[in-house]
Amino acid sequence: TSFDMTLKIDYYSSSDIGTYIKLTNSFSIVPFSLPKKTLFKIKSVLGENFPIIFSNVIGSRCQGRLLICNSKGVVLPSVTTPEEMSCIKNAVPDNVVVRYSDEKLTALGNCIVANDFIGLISPDLSQKTEELLCDTLGIEVLKTYIGPLSLVGSYCVLNNNRGLIHS
Repeated sequence: TSFDMTLKIDYYSSSDIGTYIKLTNSFSIVPFSLPKKTLFKIKSVLGENFPIIFSNVIGSRCQGRLLICNSKGVVLPSVTTPEEMSCIKNAVPDNVVVRYSDEKLTALGNCIVANDFIGLISPDLSQKTEELLCDTLGIEVLKTYIGPLSLVGSYCVLNNNRGLIHS
């Protein structure tokens, strides 16, 4: 079954794994502080040759909360340093585009949820960010709320087949 490819892990005893790790169909972005034991577990499921990119965007372990990506692109918060951007750019597959966002909100992963086809974004984000997501990730973008909540990336997850949403 498809659940055979599911791995249960924690990150420093936290159940908020999406706060720390991003996973696309083409690569994963993890914090530099990821324990080796957890890395070996991830590789056992994703495969030894699946690209695992180590990053500390904004000097943080919270990569899942800070950036947005799919198999076509990565969008980084404006306060990402050139060294942090270069680290990601040099590690992602060659066909993946990496760009900065000028958005005032830096926790892009909380404000945006995306797969390879569509993105749901907080109405609080600018038109410029909406266009950047369309261009960089190659997706259609819809501004929306999850009920009364604007942080759509915190209350919804998507892959290319399905989505899960807060009740």
